[in-house]
Amino acid sequence: MFEKHWVSTTDYMIYEVENGRYIDEKKYVPYLEWSGKETMRSTSADRFISIVNGAPVEDPKKIEILAQEEYDRLHPPPTLEERLEAAEALIVELLKGGT
Repeated sequence: MFEKHWVSTTDYMIYEVENGRYIDEKKYVPYLEWSGKETMRSTSADRFISIVNGAPVEDPKKIEILAQEEYDRLHPPPTLEERLEAAEALIVELLKGGT
């Protein structure tokens, strides 16, 4: 059995389920023999592609998601050590009578 694994709304790769690999659909004889007889299942090979009524559809929030991920990568949360240092500095400031 073979599946279409969509990587975008216009491009897909043929996946051979039995052997767990992608194949060259124009040269692979078992696929050529199989393709005329069977209906191929479509599935997504990309986290932003969904199959809706048999057609690939891209997540409309893809750009927002990627932008947020890039922001998070560039601005990681403070490490435990940094948080402990900040808490210690706050405690010292409060003990000195600061606010």
